[in-house]
Amino acid sequence: MGILARENGRISADIPILSESEYAVILKLVEPWLKLLTEKLGSELGEYLNNALEPIPPHLKSVPDWLRSPIDCTTMSAVREAFDRGLWLSDIDYCCPPMVMRYRGK
Repeated sequence: MGILARENGRISADIPILSESEYAVILKLVEPWLKLLTEKLGSELGEYLNNALEPIPPHLKSVPDWLRSPIDCTTMSAVREAFDRGLWLSDIDYCCPPMVMRYRGK
């Protein structure tokens, strides 16, 4: 499915892996644009998006609200742009989930 890769008998992640600090940089970049998008689309849609967050399992403590939105168009827009520019999955011709893994520690 594009999440794990097997090479020379070893299994490894086949998705980008971000450190806590790298993930924080992405959040700082995305959140103002999501706010602006919500404002531009109108207060009714903004209220809907803020009140219709997808539930998450209790063990997930750090999922930002914008990732829980039922209309996560910001993420998909970024993925589509990266794909169109050949910056992401340029050599992939099969279904591959748009995701990253974040890790804590060294």
